[in-house]
Amino acid sequence: MVYSSEDAEVKERLYQALQPVVKSSETGEIIETTAEDFTYQYEKMTVGTKSVTLTYKGNDAYKGSTVTANVLVEKADSYAIVNSQNITYGETFEPVFSSSPLDANVIGIIAGADSSMGGYLSLEASSITLNDLAGTDIPVIGTTSLQKFITDMYGDEFKIRQLTDVIQKIANLIPGGGNLGQILDGINQAITIIDQVAPGILDTKVVLGKTPEKAGIYTAIGITANANYKTSVNVGILTVSPKTTNLKLKFCQELPENGKIKYAEAKEFQFGAQLYDEEKPVESNLQMLYTGVKWNGQPVVSSEPILEPGTYIESACVLNGDYAVAPISRKYTVEREKTVLKFEKRKLTATYDGEEHPLKAVIYGEDGEPIEGVEPTVIYTNIKTGLDVTTQAPVDAGSYMATAFFAGNEQ
Repeated sequence: MVYSSEDAEVKERLYQALQPVVKSSETGEIIETTAEDFTYQYEKMTVGTKSVTLTYKGNDAYKGSTVTANVLVEKADSYAIVNSQNITYGETFEPVFSSSPLDANVIGIIAGADSSMGGYLSLEASSITLNDLAGTDIPVIGTTSLQKFITDMYGDEFKIRQLTDVIQKIANLIPGGGNLGQILDGINQAITIIDQVAPGILDTKVVLGKTPEKAGIYTAIGITANANYKTSVNVGILTVSPKTTNLKLKFCQELPENGKIKYAEAKEFQFGAQLYDEEKPVESNLQMLYTGVKWNGQPVVSSEPILEPGTYIESACVLNGDYAVAPISRKYTVEREKTVLKFEKRKLTATYDGEEHPLKAVIYGEDGEPIEGVEPTVIYTNIKTGLDVTTQAPVDAGSYMATAFFAGNEQ
């Protein structure tokens, strides 16, 4: 069964997983039951093999009975939620990180460069206890917050790379070593993203329990952190805008109204932005950031335009003491190109000569032109026998049916 922290769901899932059958001891007749007809006794519900005692409550006609069984509890799905926001200098952010379900918990990491061109790196873990992280009870110190645990270990010299050491130390406190491997993987993925977005920032001292105050653009990474849930990583953008006067930041080229462009068009599309002062373009320290998910579900963060099919956020921010202008962002989707598959010849008649006689299929793009470098698969079937299905072109005499297909790719 899949883990749940809700008692009602646990009972229903136990009932569905164990499917208890109650029979009359006299007639052998199966008594119809529901999850509410039983009481359930078990240790604290966590991931792993659990011993569960089910007691049939009985009714006016039948006495109760008890049975004990083992059930394997598997990790439940979780989702890290990052509330991307734009605020003005002097304002404060609304809560940035949350999770679904709530008890999946989130470790929040915020990284970026502020208006002074200095690196900023913070960690939010004040609401997560060691028990929350472990998904079970740790003796003596389990109610300590993860944030306090880090402070006790490193003081104000904590570096984000050391977070994996912290998690490993917590795992050593859990009887049996815990089940924190996915959480470690999620943290390592977050560290990789930070290094890509802001190279060199990993050696910056981490600010605990705070959000950025200076103007800048920041990457916010949420990692669900409960051993009873599958770890989820999500990425968002936080921007703090300075006050502005007579300045405007514009994207270099407007997107279509639906925000969608074709893969072939993306290569020619003018991504990026330009700062204008009194409608005149000016030089500025412009920072671009692209985040999103590729067509295959892979999250990606880049300082260069992402041209592969997928859905992305393009953000622009000026970090320059001469200008203070609000960052801008927009969503764009790069669509895969539609294709048409045709045989060069619909029919081929040949005389046996010991050689293969293939039918060539060609993939055409939306412009009606053949797409180079992409080959479809052609399958040949003997019409008479219905057998000999192969990708090798026919050699022997006979009648064959050719079928071409193209499964698609990243374009």
